Amino acid sequence: METRICTIDVQLDHYVAVIRKWGRYSASRLHLAFIAFSPSEIARICSEENTPPERIALDVRHDTQRVRTICARMGWRTMMGDKAERDYAHPDGIRRIYAEPKIIDAYTGTLLQGATGSCVV
Repeated sequence: METRICTIDVQLDHYVAVIRKWGRYSASRLHLAFIAFSPSEIARICSEENTPPERIALDVRHDTQRVRTICARMGWRTMMGDKAERDYAHPDGIRRIYAEPKIIDAYTGTLLQGATGSCVV
């Protein structure tokens, strides 16, 4: 059994994406790397490669508000590194390389602020 995960780096005018296959024991290998020019192109390619929307994640560092809005509409995840978080200690005492998820309003600062469709960061 394998799990496919697509991670995407957002650039000024395109997206750089990588789909990796993850095995049962955390071994991974590259499945596909591609450049896309629109979210719909990403959705199409990921659908063809059997990657479900909840396993697609975009980096929001470049254009945070726009990328959060795209993710809320498409059902994707967002991720953004936090330079201040260096300890990675979780409430259970285990150190992991990721922070706990935070619910955010993808439409902050727009007319749709407070509407349903928040995304996880």
